[in-house]
Amino acid sequence: MTKVLELGGFAAGFCGRLFVHAGAEVVRIEGALPPVTDAWVSERAMDIFLHAGKERVSFTDASALRRLAADADVVVAEGMPDEIEALGWESLDGIRVAITPFGMTGPRRQWHASASVLQAMAGQTYLMGDPGVAPLTLPGHYTEYQSGQYGYISAAACLHAIDRSGASPLRSIDISMLETLLSLSQMTTVMWTCSGRVRMRHGSNYGVLYPANLFPCADGWFHITATHRFWGAFARMLGRPELEHDPRFAAAPARTENQEALDEIIVEVLGQKTREEIQRLGEAARVPAGALKDLDEVLVDPHLSAREFWHTVEGIRVPSLGFRFRDESAGGRNWLPVPAKDGSTRRRASSTARERGSMPDGKGPLAGVRILDLTHVWAGPLGTRILGDLGADVVKVERPMGRGGVSGTPGAGNYPGGEKGEDPWNRQATFLKLNRNKRSLAIDLKKPEGRRVFLDLVRVADVVIENFSARTMPGLGLGYDVLREANERIIYVSMPGYGRTGPYSGRVTYGPSVEAMTGLNAVMGYSPDEPRNTAVALPDPIGGVTAAAAVVTALNRREATGRGAFVERSMHESGVSLLGEFLVERQLGANPQPIGNAHPAHAFSDILRTRGEDEWIAVTCKTEADRAILEEIIDGDASDHDKHDLTARLQAAGIPAGPVTIAPDILADPQVSDRRYFVRLEREDLPSTPMPGSPMVIDGDFERPYWYVAPRLGEHNRQVLEDWLAYEADETARLERDGVLVDRPPG
Repeated sequence: MTKVLELGGFAAGFCGRLFVHAGAEVVRIEGALPPVTDAWVSERAMDIFLHAGKERVSFTDASALRRLAADADVVVAEGMPDEIEALGWESLDGIRVAITPFGMTGPRRQWHASASVLQAMAGQTYLMGDPGVAPLTLPGHYTEYQSGQYGYISAAACLHAIDRSGASPLRSIDISMLETLLSLSQMTTVMWTCSGRVRMRHGSNYGVLYPANLFPCADGWFHITATHRFWGAFARMLGRPELEHDPRFAAAPARTENQEALDEIIVEVLGQKTREEIQRLGEAARVPAGALKDLDEVLVDPHLSAREFWHTVEGIRVPSLGFRFRDESAGGRNWLPVPAKDGSTRRRASSTARERGSMPDGKGPLAGVRILDLTHVWAGPLGTRILGDLGADVVKVERPMGRGGVSGTPGAGNYPGGEKGEDPWNRQATFLKLNRNKRSLAIDLKKPEGRRVFLDLVRVADVVIENFSARTMPGLGLGYDVLREANERIIYVSMPGYGRTGPYSGRVTYGPSVEAMTGLNAVMGYSPDEPRNTAVALPDPIGGVTAAAAVVTALNRREATGRGAFVERSMHESGVSLLGEFLVERQLGANPQPIGNAHPAHAFSDILRTRGEDEWIAVTCKTEADRAILEEIIDGDASDHDKHDLTARLQAAGIPAGPVTIAPDILADPQVSDRRYFVRLEREDLPSTPMPGSPMVIDGDFERPYWYVAPRLGEHNRQVLEDWLAYEADETARLERDGVLVDRPPG
């Protein structure tokens, strides 16, 4: 059994929670690092949510820690670099995971931070809230929990490498919370580097497409996400089919330009209806719609109840994980163990310390793992990118029209160098960002020969992952039962928005509409009077990281049991699972409400206007003494100060502070530059363009020589079939002639 030592705060706690659910023995060592006081909710709520199922011991000294680590497989610690190093970090056995605000190296490694400061410096805060006033920071612990997920993924990947090689090939993992957030943006930096545009904030409006916004209705609020794909269906849902071709709204840019007129129509038609009525209309029209739910409604949500999403700790309902191993014979029951009800773990026989070794070929801990990636849009490709970053051989299985037609993807406008070129389908910036370290196999699965080739690949693959609707793969004759017949050890990961079972399973989903259903929008905003959407589609990056966590969990489970698995990752449940402490606190009698940029545990926390147009700084004063220092430094008015200069002065005084950044600020950040976070993967047909990297730095490998640029459509058709299946050249040539394999969109 895997044994994990956990030291530190919420990121380490969430990492340990994932290990508990995966069946590991987790020992939380308390007092080894300074206590964390950044809780939005009570200590009891955090204990119930994060620490059930863990053994808890008190720290005595570094030598005792070394003895415990000698019997552990993983040690995860969260704190400041000097605090972690003082524990004798480099001398500890096992896989070491250090989670710090800015990383273990770099000129700002000892800067003081809070979640608010990190979100500001990562460019996330600037996008949230209303234009013309202070932007909003997220409530809760999204920053820490996503960092903890990355810690779990990288450590679990290293454990998988150990199980395959018998030696410990990788020992030191460095997770930066700032880089975690930078890795989870959709288009913030590529809009700037490819088009010279800065993404702005638009209230609850997603901004780059319309309508994607919160709207009032008879009994609350609802979210509609009607992209170009759904515009005609949404017009019919409104009972106004003529709007589909109305010149004010027919094209995506026109809808954005005329959004006030469109808003009037939406509110006129839907504003007097209830959330349930609107939800039913959305389901019938196959349009992504989500009713905004408060915490009480989430706790009694019939869909979550039907899917047995909750487990009980001390009589309190606690969210399970955002993924499950489904047992078809038991109605989709969750195979993952849940923490003991009393919050304790029985002591079991521990694993022995691993022998140290080296990773063959320097290709990352998942080298040799073969993944067939059928995902599209954002969450799925992000999840498989994480796995590719760790060395897996990810083959992106693409439809001939998967990247749009010969003129490019509708609505796409970001291309390296600002030029679409002659093959825009190969140059779209968001695709390039999300699909590095993958090979492209463009194949028509609707053709019998395409299906045959795909099943040949399944026979030698480890993982198949897709984020289609529940009926797509069975409709192609490629459901899990068929894949399992081809390869009984296959791990099949499905990523439906609401899962494959339950009352909501048939709904069409996008991240913003799912977000409203999680309870997040009920605790975010300037005041309780009007909720706010994050406008960054938060369930997508949550779901992508959760999918990667599901895959490494399944790989390790297969090493232990010899069995493949059907793994289901629900975007809805992934989002709810990161709000666990709020949901627990509500059951304990509190009622969390939107409080703007304040923080319930701090003397002062806010986003302050600084010199310049729409320039801001995030400041966190944990004590009244810190607040007095802030007042002295700003001399009554932060708007007289440059945000970067003021940040430096506050940091020198020991106060967590950071500029609210936009893309040019991020790319110029000396900490990010020193750690070589942004990567330039070269392709002869593209100008060199910095793209977001990975927050997982393993054994100090900032260079990652095995990484490669995102592929052209069908670029690796022959290579994949030769590598995986030893197909002869004449066989692949025949498949190309028959249109089974393609290297450009039809037409």
